Amino acid sequence: MENKYIYILVVIIIGLAAVLIISNERADMPEVDPIESPELNDEELPVIDDEEELTEERKELVSEYIEENISDLSPVEEVLGGTFYVVSMDFIGDDSILLEYEDGHISLMAEVIYSVENDTVTIEYFEVMN
Repeated sequence: MENKYIYILVVIIIGLAAVLIISNERADMPEVDPIESPELNDEELPVIDDEEELTEERKELVSEYIEENISDLSPVEEVLGGTFYVVSMDFIGDDSILLEYEDGHISLMAEVIYSVENDTVTIEYFEVMN
């Protein structure tokens, strides 16, 4: 019984020593000023081309196109007489979408890359992720 108490005491001492060692190592680390950043001049700032900017009108145009054509766009066939419909569409860039769609029987996620020219949507890439 006495050995049990000695074992517990040794484990506690080792744990305390580890905590002290780790806290001392962190105290020795240099502090970094999070506000410090390199200064940018106007030439280094990214320029967004107005034609390529993701506007609400562009989102709506692309969303409507995908919703109307999801059954044709999907490389996976609908099952048991179901019809694909869009569950969610997240624009993750100026030309990329994370798309969730289903037919009532199967649910799929896809990455979509598109382009828009003269109000015409073209799907450049459609890859099912699951």
